[in-house]
Amino acid sequence: MNEDKEEITVENDFTIRKPVKKSSKIKWKIDIDEAVSYGFNTIGGIIKYVGIMILMVILISIFFRFSIEATLAGDDVLSDFFTFMAYISLVVLLLIYVSLSIGLLYKFGGDILLKAVETHNRFAYKLRQRERKEN
Repeated sequence: MNEDKEEITVENDFTIRKPVKKSSKIKWKIDIDEAVSYGFNTIGGIIKYVGIMILMVILISIFFRFSIEATLAGDDVLSDFFTFMAYISLVVLLLIYVSLSIGLLYKFGGDILLKAVETHNRFAYKLRQRERKEN
């Protein structure tokens, strides 16, 4: 009989063992350098979309300004054209914003899931190794 386990034999000839406390060597902390690197990589990936969004805001303000100047000059057709272009640009900006938000949520959710699966697999691997050593 193993010293760590307490065995009880029942009439049907199967053994019930008292569980042995097993400690894990898995690192449950995230390294700060890894986290900062992850943040920089994420920002580096979205910076082009943020730049496009900033340019769209500038373009929308220019279209609205031209629309106001055309209205003050008395040219209603040109004013309507610039107003229409401003609203089209606003819709494009909103689509980019929603797409970026969905993409970031997808990325973060996927990264969380992958990290959880990786940790689960490492934990299961360590447990299998420990069980092999005990047997």
